[in-house]
Amino acid sequence: MSKNEKTALIAAGAGFVLCLAARLVTILFFTDMNTGFLTHGSEILCNLLNFGILSAAAIAAGILLRKEKGIAVLSEKSCLVIGFLTLISGICAGFEGIMETSALSPSLFLIITDFVGAVFMTALAFVILYKKQFSAALGFCYSIIGVYCVFRGIYVFMNRMVIAAVPEYLAEVLEIALLALFFAMLARVLSGNEEKLTMPMMFVSGVGAAILTLSTSLGVILSKLFAPAEIADRITASAKEAEVFYQNNHGRDGYMMTFTPFVNMALALLAAAAVVIVIKAAKREETPAEPEKQSDNQ
Repeated sequence: MSKNEKTALIAAGAGFVLCLAARLVTILFFTDMNTGFLTHGSEILCNLLNFGILSAAAIAAGILLRKEKGIAVLSEKSCLVIGFLTLISGICAGFEGIMETSALSPSLFLIITDFVGAVFMTALAFVILYKKQFSAALGFCYSIIGVYCVFRGIYVFMNRMVIAAVPEYLAEVLEIALLALFFAMLARVLSGNEEKLTMPMMFVSGVGAAILTLSTSLGVILSKLFAPAEIADRITASAKEAEVFYQNNHGRDGYMMTFTPFVNMALALLAAAAVVIVIKAAKREETPAEPEKQSDNQ
């Protein structure tokens, strides 16, 4: 692995740690627990902490890795990793669909979207795990996962987000946008159709989506576990709990946060793994072959 590649991965890891710390600080110290909005005067600081660090890490990865070229020919082990994480994503999508059926007012659109996404990702994963290699068609299939992220994300944002905090909404929008862009770029790379800016855009969106989604969800989970009761009680563990909490308490205790959907976290893990795998694959592809040894007769 080259020096630039190592530096890019270190930048991504540091970005995750710093964003997680900023997330915890924002929840515990800068959020008005009555309204859900950031306390007066802390908006600029919190936004700089969260989205400034996120942008710096993602852009650094894109700049450091902008020269990676060549078709990413993945090893069997790499294909198995991507296939396994795709399978986990499909299972999580199915779980979200099942949870939606038990909601107080279940959405047929969201149920169908989750189950279709679950079937598609599960079938795609089994094909990859069986073949242990990517064809152009299999690579292109990852763009469909991006479409799933867009459809599900728009509906959840418009009809299922019961939180009152503006930073929560902004994080949700950025998560979906970055995941959708990442899977579109990943599909181009795996299908052999990348262009000049495909790799940098894939690295920026993949690193950004992984850091934002995982740091956001882990920050909320840690706050749920370790925050004082007046904060922890406002953090719900499932969409159903959030809906009940909202209907019972909205207007009296209006602020609450929900965990990031499991399917989002699984897709973020897939993005993080795919970024690392493509870096290594592109590096191996660019390594020149060793010259053939001359025979003794020459």
